[in-house]
This record gives sequence, structure tokens and C-alpha cells, in this order.
Amino acid sequence: MNAAVAGLIGAAIGAASGVMAQVVIARNNARLARDTRREDRRTELREAIRDFLAEAQLQEKAAIYHYQQHQVPPDADTHDLWLRQKMVDVLTSNQDLRQTCHAYSESLDHIIFEGVIGNVWVEMRKTRVPFLDAARAALDAS
Repeated sequence: MNAAVAGLIGAAIGAASGVMAQVVIARNNARLARDTRREDRRTELREAIRDFLAEAQLQEKAAIYHYQQHQVPPDADTHDLWLRQKMVDVLTSNQDLRQTCHAYSESLDHIIFEGVIGNVWVEMRKTRVPFLDAARAALDAS
């Protein structure tokens, strides 16, 4: 084999190796970017759930006030609860999480402004527990 042919074969092998390395690196970078987006999305959802729960906790206090005082709390306002519910709704396509978050919000809103027949803690638990279960499942799945 002549030196020129051997040189061309060596150059071709080197070029092919370079191209293969670039393909592997590009695939790895794409996978890393996809994983990063998925983790960012999970973090956003976790923060939205945390914010919703913080607001729901405040609204539970208002619901208990109505139950104990038999009147709507003077500072009753569920705007932030509904805003946070909508953020959860926007950040997930998980229907169970979306439905239970809405049901929990609706229940708190109703108890605060309309009152409840029976035990307020039992009534709030009926929608809180399914929401917490759905939130846990959604975060575990993501």
C-alpha cells in the first residue's frame, strides 16, 4: 500500500472518529437539556403546590373562624387561593391533581362564605387529603 493511500485512510478514519464523537456529544447534550427542563418543570410544580398549600392553610383558618363565629370573617378573601389553584392548573396536565386542587379550593371557598353543616375539620379533610395524595403522586411521577 502506498503512503498516500495509507495517509488518506488514516485521515478518513480520523474524520469519522471526530464526527462520531460529535454525534455522541450532541445526543448527550440533548438528553442533559431534556433532563434539566424536566427537573425545572418539577421544581416549578413543587413550588406552586407549596404556595397553594400555604394559602390553603390561611383559608382553613378563615373557614374555622366562620364555623366558630357563625359568620363570614371580616377579612375574607379567597382571591389568592384561586390564583394559586390556577397556577397549579397551568403547570400540570395531571387531571387528578388539577381536579382535586379545584375541589379543595371550592370546598374552602364554600365553607368560608356559606358555612358548613357538621364538623368543619371533617369537611375540609374530605378535599384536602385527596389533593395531598394527588400532589404526592404527581411529584413522584415527574
